Amino acid sequence: MNKVFGWMAAIALLAGGCSGARDWATTREGALPAPALPLAIAPGGLPAFFQCALREKATLVSAHRGGPEDGFPENAIETIADSLADAPLLVEIDIATTADGQLALMHDDTLDRTTTGTGPIAAQTLQSVQSYALEDADGDDTAFRAPSLAEALAFIKGRSIAQLDIKRPTTIADILRVVEEVGAEDHVVLLANTAENAILAHRINPRLMVSVGVRSADELDAMAAQGVDLTRVIVWTGTRAPNPALNAALAARNIPVSFGTLGRNGVDIEIERSGDVARYQAIADQGVAIIASDRPEIAARALNDQARIGACVAAQAR
Repeated sequence: MNKVFGWMAAIALLAGGCSGARDWATTREGALPAPALPLAIAPGGLPAFFQCALREKATLVSAHRGGPEDGFPENAIETIADSLADAPLLVEIDIATTADGQLALMHDDTLDRTTTGTGPIAAQTLQSVQSYALEDADGDDTAFRAPSLAEALAFIKGRSIAQLDIKRPTTIADILRVVEEVGAEDHVVLLANTAENAILAHRINPRLMVSVGVRSADELDAMAAQGVDLTRVIVWTGTRAPNPALNAALAARNIPVSFGTLGRNGVDIEIERSGDVARYQAIADQGVAIIASDRPEIAARALNDQARIGACVAAQAR
């Protein structure tokens, strides 16, 4: 992608002068492109933002693993910045634990596929993990390094909303500790997946937005009885096909629905082959409020909901 070369060199030059992991992110911030539309959420405003988007039928797109593409590796701050420069997006990131108990952005258990390093991430310290270059999907080295969760959240805060995917042995408590330290509660959604995890997360921090899978809207009642605030719940419905009946039942309860077009056999691939980008709108029309995509910029462009998303950002801030 050509736009990478305009600022990649500046980032690489800045890298040499960095002494600490936290400085690493803040030093590069000035070299990164500005977001097309910052999702600046006011304190306590995240549920109102999602409710507005649901009410206004403004479908949101989530950039899977931050939106990697040529020259931009997955789970990198620079990749997130590049994605946000094109469209207002949520960003899904993966969180792993290093040998010294630090949280870093990494999808796999090992470093082999996505970095110049090798071996389990759990066997290396954060400093060691950050000594390796991230590689893009073609296996080409980049000037970028794996950020810590704190670095990533500090960057995302005020720009987007992070969807936090937990990788074993990382715990919900570990993640929420960092979220609270950064003060990013209003800019994250925990991908809890199960009712048990959602209940645990809300016992630790009831302000947190959580995403959970359910088979029927009635399952939400059991979660509510265990202390889960349903105004802070998003329902994940998988990647196979939208479920209009379930989506309608959830919409009747003002619960946003998330659906994934991502994956090796996902709808993104089908759309890429056919060129029929109108399918993204067809999915939204079946009651989907958030589309998780491997092609987020294309999906967002097809949906063309930036104006309505911007209105909802403004509405929750009032």
